[in-house]
Amino acid sequence: MSQLAVHKQSRPALLVRSTHKHVMAMVKPCRGVGAVSTASTHGMDKIMQRALGGLARAASVGALVARRSVASGMGTVWLCRGSLRYLGIVSALADSARLHGMKL
Repeated sequence: MSQLAVHKQSRPALLVRSTHKHVMAMVKPCRGVGAVSTASTHGMDKIMQRALGGLARAASVGALVARRSVASGMGTVWLCRGSLRYLGIVSALADSARLHGMKL
């Protein structure tokens, strides 16, 4: 049984995905299909991506998804990082989300 199936009934999930170029975070509600809020570096300008660096990009994505989800009423979530270890990008994203009002 996957982590998402175990925690599905209790509270929304903050899903974090990362590739070599982009970081994506999405808040998925307890029930239903779709996402409450999403944020990604995909729409970010290439000049901005090069200027920031990996950890700063992850922190900006975490801040953006936290602000959007808290504004929509889902401020308490659990962190679903998949197979990613809680280091570097995932840690920076989670810390930034906590600083902007999200409870993980």
